[in-house]
Amino acid sequence: MAWSPPELKPENAELLKDLAYVLGWLIKGDGSVFKSGSHFVVKIKCKDYDAVYAASRALSNVLGKKFAHPRRDEGFWVVVYYSKAFVLWWKQRELDDLKPFIEFNDDTMKEFIRGYLDSDGSVGNYEVYLCGSEGHMEILEYARHICMKLRLRVGRMEFYRGLGEHTTNSGKRIVAKERGVRFAINATDLLTVLGGLRHSRRNNRLRRMVKGRRWTPWTAEHREEVVKLVKAGLSIKEAARRVGVPYLTAYYWIRKGTKTWQEHISR
Repeated sequence: MAWSPPELKPENAELLKDLAYVLGWLIKGDGSVFKSGSHFVVKIKCKDYDAVYAASRALSNVLGKKFAHPRRDEGFWVVVYYSKAFVLWWKQRELDDLKPFIEFNDDTMKEFIRGYLDSDGSVGNYEVYLCGSEGHMEILEYARHICMKLRLRVGRMEFYRGLGEHTTNSGKRIVAKERGVRFAINATDLLTVLGGLRHSRRNNRLRRMVKGRRWTPWTAEHREEVVKLVKAGLSIKEAARRVGVPYLTAYYWIRKGTKTWQEHISR
């Protein structure tokens, strides 16, 4: 029986969640859909085993195929599925065609954002971002819109990498042909609303970030200036504005006693 997407009905809610998660991987991230010779391929590739395992589980449910265990390939975990019907369906879809599946309910929107973050998110010691290139601006804007529908606090779109700068793609160092674009997402909201990520390393960083930051990427001089201004009677927000650091950084300096990187490693 030829594959077809699940109907938008309540009885298909769980399958639609799986599809939304898969769409988060495929729409711009570390998933790919292509034809190779006579094969119609859906491929997931990532360095985190748990993330690829979750994507494979969802993809096997969506396609009605036997679950494929992730395998190692040049430093990455990879799964491959073959489905001519899915590949042809995907190739004929524009973003607007996918929106009804993504926005079926709150759960499908959460899974879409989770899949996108598992695939192409950035979670460091300081910020959580959804990233892309300038050519994917429409998709990033849409993902930001979904985040706001879920009441996740988000930042503005910003360029973080210039044209011609060096970057990495699938572990290879390349020259960027487009500017990099991203927007920030509140880490606490991600845990509260989404319950975390399936990408184990990013999820662990996210939880450590929310539990309490150990250090901030600003100089000790910046921290001392903020502390001095707050002691003089300024609010944390105003002190952060005057010194030129993010409010949340200043908040952690004052309320949590968080140190700068230089101070952290010198202890």
